[in-house]
Amino acid sequence: MNETRTVWKRFVPWVACLQLLTGCAYTLYSVPDLSNKSVDELIDIATIQDTTPRGREIRSKAIYALRSYNVSRIAPNQPHKREQAVTTLLGLLDRTEDFNGQVGQALCSTLDSYSNDAARILPKLISVSENVRGPSVRLSCVSALARLSSTHAPQALPFFMREAAVALVKNPSVSERSADPLGAMRGIANIGPGAQEAAPLLKSIISDAQTAWLKPQPVGAYWTAWLKLQAARAYWKVTGETSFVVELSSSILRETNRRGEHSVSFEGMLLPIIFELGPAARSATPALQKMMVSEDGYCPGSSKLGPAYACRAYAGAALWRTDPSQRTFLAGFFEDPVYAWGSVAFFCHMELGELAQLLPSLRKAYEKSKADKKLWNSYWGRAEDRIGAVLRYASGELDTEPYEKTCRAYESEVFY
Repeated sequence: MNETRTVWKRFVPWVACLQLLTGCAYTLYSVPDLSNKSVDELIDIATIQDTTPRGREIRSKAIYALRSYNVSRIAPNQPHKREQAVTTLLGLLDRTEDFNGQVGQALCSTLDSYSNDAARILPKLISVSENVRGPSVRLSCVSALARLSSTHAPQALPFFMREAAVALVKNPSVSERSADPLGAMRGIANIGPGAQEAAPLLKSIISDAQTAWLKPQPVGAYWTAWLKLQAARAYWKVTGETSFVVELSSSILRETNRRGEHSVSFEGMLLPIIFELGPAARSATPALQKMMVSEDGYCPGSSKLGPAYACRAYAGAALWRTDPSQRTFLAGFFEDPVYAWGSVAFFCHMELGELAQLLPSLRKAYEKSKADKKLWNSYWGRAEDRIGAVLRYASGELDTEPYEKTCRAYESEVFY
């Protein structure tokens, strides 16, 4: 504990802003001088020997802040700074006492941004993921593996297949209950055609997914549908066959509309898949249109979005991609700053040509967002900032590299 106090006193200005860095580490991309000076201090904080709750909290926030050092532009003349950060993070993987809470979760979540070092990270991260028992930490580790796996399929695929197979177990063991089949299937999807041997397993999950591994047990068919949908998406990414994922996503969307059970969490999982499918999912057009006229909405005077309002934004973005004939109508839809604000993660996945068609709408939404200071919340940030980043990129005022870095934070909210 004395070591913690010593470090705390030396770097109290940094500790004071670590909460900000946790959620907004990407802002360091635009402050290279500040970033280069901070790495030594952050490493000192991340590696202190303190397992008290307060010590873990401090260390986890320092680790999150080290996400910035995966970007070579921050220290173009100091590559050793980035190497120092990677080496530190890999060394922390050996401290097994940290893998039951905040520090382990922060470490796994941070490592997923070091894609250039995937070959070094994957073997250690796979070993840690197979042995960790805390559900939240395991989920973070599997998610990190999923993001890092696309260029190193031979290393990651066997682990993903073992993890995904738990979705077929009717009476899972205690260790199997800590598995993350959803994350594993996202990893298989990221590997793509290189994961052909996983296709039979995915097909089995599509037809016979189980939810006994979940604790507590879910209510209704929500998780079964989501398991099957993720398996169908992975099957499409691996084999190129869209029939399963189109059929499942369209039927789930129709059923959701029929029951009137819109949910940001579920539509936030389903609609990005429909968006990815594009014209192949054109059969979902009527259901998407119906979702866009749901009655619940934004509450005037409130700083939060109503659930159905966010679902409308997601539905509009999905419709833009699946049915190009609707784009004239949707251009007016996205003039509303709330809808544009809620769709930024989708805009980040659009081609520049698509965004060019939305330029007039984005300009109007941006001007309206500047005039309405209520358009802010702790999760989505300020509408003005988010819409402004897309607008500057679409109009050629922002280079591709910083735009992509900014988008990474936005995409992670709804894309897996």
